[in-house]
Amino acid sequence: MARLIGLLAGLTLSGMVFAAVGDACQSNNQCGQQEQCVTEFNQGYCVRFDCSQKSSCSAEARCMVIQPENFTLCLKACTQNSDCRTGYRCYEQGVCLP
Repeated sequence: MARLIGLLAGLTLSGMVFAAVGDACQSNNQCGQQEQCVTEFNQGYCVRFDCSQKSSCSAEARCMVIQPENFTLCLKACTQNSDCRTGYRCYEQGVCLP
C-alpha cells in the first residue's frame, strides 16, 4: 500500500500530476519540477524555494520569508487546521507546518 501511495504521489509528466506544495513526499522527483522535498518534515513536504511574496506560489500556497537565514519558500496555505494534512497544523502566518 505504501508503495502504491508513493507511486501515485510521484507521477510523471506523461499526462499525470506531481504532488503539490504541502503534499507528502520521499524525494524531489515526487514534487513538481520547481519544488523540492523537505524530508526532515513529517512524511516529507513539497516546497518551492526562492519565491516572490507577490507571486510564484500556486493559489494553494503562500510565500514565506524564513528568518534569520533570509530565504523564501512556498508553503501550503491554510485558514484552519482542517486545511492541513494529518500531522500538520495551521499557524497564524496562514501556512501548514508540522
